[in-house]
Parts: sequence; C-alpha cells; structure tokens
Amino acid sequence: MTASRRGSIPLMTAMGFMMVWLWGAAAAADVHLASESSEKPWNVSVGVSNVVGSGTFVTNPYIRQSSDWVGQSWSVGAGYGFDFFGRDLTLRSSWSFDYEFTTPNGATARRVSPHDFRVSLSESESYRDELTGVVLSSGLQLTLPVSYESRGATDLYFALGLSGDLSRSFGPVSLSWSLGMTKYVQGSTIKRSYGIERCGAGQGRGPTDAVSFSPDACSAVQGLHPEGFPNTSMLLNNQLAVSWQVATHITASYSVGLNQYFKYGMPGDDSLTSVHAVGGVRRVDYFWPTLDVTIGLSDLVDELGDLPVDLSLSSGISASHPTRSADDQSIIWPFFAGSFGSGRAADGYGSVYLDLNGTW
Repeated sequence: MTASRRGSIPLMTAMGFMMVWLWGAAAAADVHLASESSEKPWNVSVGVSNVVGSGTFVTNPYIRQSSDWVGQSWSVGAGYGFDFFGRDLTLRSSWSFDYEFTTPNGATARRVSPHDFRVSLSESESYRDELTGVVLSSGLQLTLPVSYESRGATDLYFALGLSGDLSRSFGPVSLSWSLGMTKYVQGSTIKRSYGIERCGAGQGRGPTDAVSFSPDACSAVQGLHPEGFPNTSMLLNNQLAVSWQVATHITASYSVGLNQYFKYGMPGDDSLTSVHAVGGVRRVDYFWPTLDVTIGLSDLVDELGDLPVDLSLSSGISASHPTRSADDQSIIWPFFAGSFGSGRAADGYGSVYLDLNGTW
C-alpha cells in the first residue's frame, strides 16, 4: 500500500485533513461543555466502554477462539480551564486500560492492557468567522509510553501531536472536518519484538485512538526485514463527521477518518547492504468509520434531583481497516461491511460498544 500504488491519494489526503481536525476538537469540546455546566474551572471524568470485537461473531469455532475479544475499557481523566492572555485554554490529562473477559489470545496473553498516558492543551474556539459561522478549534497532545506496545515493542520515548478542527452548525445538524499530525520519537526505527500487539490486525478490538495503533497486519509491511516490523515515523489524521440532534437529549453521529501512517522503510536484505541502512518511508492508509448514538442521562433524571455528575450513554459500531484489499485490487469502503463481512471479521478490524461516561 505504498503511495505509488494508489490512484486515490489526493482524495484520501483531503479526507485526512478533515479527520485530524476532529481529533483535537473532541477533547476540547468534552472539557468545555462540562466546565460550562458549572462554576468550577476543573473537572474529573470516568468512563467505561463495553466492547465486543468482530472476531467474536465468526461462526467457525476454531477461528473464533483465536480472534474473539469481549471486554471493557476503563478511562480516567482530569481537566483544568484557564485564561491565558485572553485565550480560553484547557489542560487535560487522561489514561485508560482494557480488561478482557474472553481468553487472551495475543502474544502477551494478558487480561489487563494499559494504554499510553496523554496530556493535551486545547482551545475550543481559536477563531470564529462571523460571515460563515465556521469555528476553528486547535490542540496540542503529548503521548507518553505506558502501554506494553510502546515500552516492549516500539521503544517509544514520546509522541507529539498538533490538531485543528473546523465546524459549522445548521440548526440540529453539525458538520466538522479535522486534521492532525503526530510525530513519534523512538529509540529505534524497527520494533524490538514481534507480536506484542493484540490479536487480529494488531488489535482484539477497534483501536481506542489512531496514535496507539500500528498497522503491521496489512500486506504493505508483511515479510520485510527479519529484524522485525518498522516503527511509525509520523501519522496524519483526517476526519469528516456529521452529527444530528435527534431530540433534546439524543444525538446521532457518523464519522469517517483516514489515518495515514508513514512507517520507516526497510533496507534491502542482501550481502551488499549495510547493517545500518534505512530504506525509504512507506505509507499505510487506514479508514476509521464510526456510527454512534449518545443519550444525555443527567437531564433525563431531573425528577430524581440534581445529580453531582454529568452522565451520558453511548452505543455504536466502529472499525479501523486498510483502505484497500490485500491484493490491492479493490477499495474496502468504510461502511462496516468490510470489517464484519467479506471474510474479514476474524481480522479484528471492527467492534460494537456501549459506553457510560461521567464528568464531575
């Protein structure tokens, strides 16, 4: 899946610009909405996501036992809003971990898998165009290695991301385009070991975020150098999203992201190649579609009295899969059929989820 083999690169790059934008705005929007509902400048959030991976739905029992994934993902976060020379900024930290209920079938065989620790600085309204009503949001994110993958395979020191988001509301309908870039700083261009990632295409479920995912299962990085898979040098995120406020407390949304991973290329394996040689960068593209319905629970239970936390319930389907088939002859369109059907369910590209989130 190199750049020279794709005729649809301009379209994908344009989509990519849109996707990174959403990525930065999401964190900013969550924090500011919570802070606006109270007088305090800080907030604390806790969430639990119940997830079933696509490999769980495989009918063949022999394949299912090596690709199923049922579990939970727990997350905690804290945010603080402050004014900096007239700019309304939010500083936020977050961390999460997975707990698998099914028998672990990844190389680590661990039920508990921690994710990387993140610190972000965001601004929910960096600029507003008065004529069109378009709002620009922006953010910075620092990723620190905590996960088994980052410490045991990729040898990650840290990753630094920059993102922007353009959004516009038309009554109950909102449109947004996000663009972001992440640069990885690692101790090696080659992973230190095979198979640290979970089952399927590197995950037993849909990835929690694009930064943590490493597309090693696709054909573009198969059978390279005997030392291992190449690390990711840079990530370009793009996303288009549309949301519709169906009712006062119910919102439905659909987003399509394009994640472009620029992985370190591998040198030729022959007697004339230096052991210190590094090949050219190769790009691997992944679609990331998500269909979600969110219900605001706090306002629905007012009759029980004021709750000390803002609660929301979300349910949906998500996937992360290569943009093209293994033989590079067709596009895998981001409409979930390519993740749960077409013989790809065992690859672990997709997942269905039910989330409960609270912010205080």
